[in-house]
Amino acid sequence: MKKEDVEKYGIQAQGKQELIDFLEGKELTKNQCIKAKCYECNNGYTDGRNDCVIFDCPLYGYSPYSSHKFAKRKMTEEQVQRSRQNLSKARDNKL
Repeated sequence: MKKEDVEKYGIQAQGKQELIDFLEGKELTKNQCIKAKCYECNNGYTDGRNDCVIFDCPLYGYSPYSSHKFAKRKMTEEQVQRSRQNLSKARDNKL
């Protein structure tokens, strides 16, 4: 897939800009990668921004137009506190 083709023929939908960024060699986050792959896999959503219903795809629950989202992880208060401490330490180490 060429960047020029995506820009010219791809409809405006979640994942279009992420796919263009990927084709330009830019670094993407995990969520941006998922959106770009879904956009590519669905051929730029040329038939509409619909649920792809490819249930056996490992990215299906994360896809932008999926009707079956994965449940968010529930953390205990102890896990939240530990996560905050780890984030604080990481920020301190960057400075």
